[in-house]
Amino acid sequence: MVRDARDKDVLRLSFAVTVAYVPHDGGQIVTDILQGVQFKEMPKGMAQGDKNKIIELPIMFLGVKKQQ
Repeated sequence: MVRDARDKDVLRLSFAVTVAYVPHDGGQIVTDILQGVQFKEMPKGMAQGDKNKIIELPIMFLGVKKQQ
């Protein structure tokens, strides 16, 4: 994906994400599509000696295509 982004910058990507969840009432699984998803920030770097890194990627999206 990053190779397709302008300037190979992950913050310039725009893509769709499919999400599936069970409603609060316990009904059937619902599948929606988040459209125009973009990362808002991307932390870089690690401390010397770190073997793992947890990264939080805040996102925004332009719309939701609801399951029909």
